[in-house]
Amino acid sequence: MTSSPPRSDIAPVLSADHWSLLVAIADTLIPATDRVAAPGDLEDYRSWVQRALLARPDCVDDLRQVLDSLAGKDLPAALRRLDAEQPATFAVLATIIAGAYVMHPQVLRAVNYPGQHRNPAPFDAAANELATGILDPVLNAAPVIRTLTGD
Repeated sequence: MTSSPPRSDIAPVLSADHWSLLVAIADTLIPATDRVAAPGDLEDYRSWVQRALLARPDCVDDLRQVLDSLAGKDLPAALRRLDAEQPATFAVLATIIAGAYVMHPQVLRAVNYPGQHRNPAPFDAAANELATGILDPVLNAAPVIRTLTGD
């Protein structure tokens, strides 16, 4: 699966401090495992965050505000507190971070995600299903007629 990063000239702009903090938060929320890297270890994670922000431009201002509020704090404790006290704000942060992470080609390869593909039902699937008798109880039921007056 190949994807190109978004155009940087239309991507939302975060300050260098915001980017550093965002990656530190991402690494706190999604630590590396033996199968997948932490976000900060992914090549070009920033461009995938930009892609997530382009998909959710309504989150940009909220993301900047939450990054400002978390600057200089003990991240694990501050993130737990944010989740408990302001779940909607935490959701904005987590959505952008996780969304960028799961779109990243390295992560997709690491979890063996095959990508999206059409998987249409075979032409004769409906006929085969009907041949099993699945609709027989419905077809054999007595008709039910109800009037609007309830008679």
